[in-house]
Amino acid sequence: MKNLFALFEPFIAIIAHRDGPDRLPASQFLLIIILIAHTLVYALGTHLSGSPARETLLLPLVDLAAQGLFFGLLLALMGLSNRILQTLIASFGVDTLFNFALLPIALAVGSQSDQLPPFLVLSWLVLVIWSIAVKGHILHRATGIPYFAAMVLALGFVIALFKLATSLSGA
Repeated sequence: MKNLFALFEPFIAIIAHRDGPDRLPASQFLLIIILIAHTLVYALGTHLSGSPARETLLLPLVDLAAQGLFFGLLLALMGLSNRILQTLIASFGVDTLFNFALLPIALAVGSQSDQLPPFLVLSWLVLVIWSIAVKGHILHRATGIPYFAAMVLALGFVIALFKLATSLSGA
């Protein structure tokens, strides 16, 4: 159990705003493992929420591409290409943990035809806002831009990604 916690501890520290992506190793192997885990957990959540099979496969891949392009281009334009690997590991790693935490809510969405209980809606809202704040924290630590600017940039990215996902899903 202790070794299992050690695996997640760096990501939990990032979620808690105690550390940044610089704490993670710049490992292509770790990135591949994180990308696989992220894709599987995201696809599971999409499936549990009752989405069609097409969305279950498409949305995780769109998320991978969008985050890869966003962070890759931003860091390259800022002359910080050496931070891309760690930043992607941080972003996809914490997203995987957030998506895992959202699985019970996704299951409730998929199994209910009427409105969700308020506590589930509130839980979802808290996790989404927290994940945006963590994305901003990662941006701040990876780029050195002011914290508030990083939060605004993270919010803009999440809104754009949501719009892209809804347009692809036909919602």
